[in-house]
Order: sequence, then structure tokens, then C-alpha cells
Amino acid sequence: MQDKFMETISVRRNVLLSDTHHVESIVRSTQFFREDEVQVAVELVEERLRKGSESGYEFIFAEIGGERSDTAVSVSSPVPCTALIFTGSPPTEIS
Repeated sequence: MQDKFMETISVRRNVLLSDTHHVESIVRSTQFFREDEVQVAVELVEERLRKGSESGYEFIFAEIGGERSDTAVSVSSPVPCTALIFTGSPPTEIS
């Protein structure tokens, strides 16, 4: 049997209804976030499902071996009241 770390990682940007559960599970599993922060993470997924790209939230999901239970997630959005964003180096001015 192939080692788990050697399996294929697939990446997707589309958000599915079931991702609300997966994002909640991922955020909770870190034991780093407070309950209100866990709920905000779920709300970001719900907002993206309701409004699509107009929500301003962009998601990237990484799945190992095609299994939804082995998922990583990243979310980004514009940051209001911000003149600079970090994109690596150097910081980029927002126009």
C-alpha cells in the first residue's frame, strides 16, 4: 500500500455545500480557534455559496488521494481599510 504522503494531492477552487462541514472540522481540529472564530469560518463558506465570486472570498481546497476527509483549505479576500497587502516580498500597495 502506498504511503499517505506519496498520494496525489488535488486542488479545487469551487465551493461545495458539504464544505461547510469540512471547513468547520478542519478549523476545530487545530484546537487553535475560539468557537466564535469557528463559526466565522463556516459563515465565509456559506457567504461564498450564496453570492459566488461577488462575496469577495476565494477558496482553495487541497484533497489527498481524492478523499474529502483529508482536506486542507485556504481562504482569502480583499482587506478593507488596508493600504498594503503581503504577497511575498515586497508588500504591494493597493490601488
